[in-house]
Amino acid sequence: MTFYLPPQPAEQLDTLLARAADVHHELVDEARSAALRLYPGSQALQQYLYVAGRLADRHLPVKVYKVPPGTVARMAIDRWRRRKPATVVAAAVAYAEKHHDQPHRARRDMGTTADWIADVANR
Repeated sequence: MTFYLPPQPAEQLDTLLARAADVHHELVDEARSAALRLYPGSQALQQYLYVAGRLADRHLPVKVYKVPPGTVARMAIDRWRRRKPATVVAAAVAYAEKHHDQPHRARRDMGTTADWIADVANR
């Protein structure tokens, strides 16, 4: 995810996603332990249904997945799609200018970021 994010937020994202997977594992383990107490022995179907039901109550699948960083990126993109295209482009240009070491190549007649943002703001 560091391609999209500066190093510190990328590390925070990775930490949060790993923690989310750990919490999901803990919830699965708790549900399995409860299922074994409630349905001892060879009642595998009842045990599974109990576990699946407890996790479904939390909108979680039975299998633990680590959410890919791309999913988080897609969620962010989906939030931005509600905005005007010019606003999104202006924000992307400002972000790139702030966080990228190499200036983006552009034609000289395109103006500066500040000029472009001012032009968008005046629309």
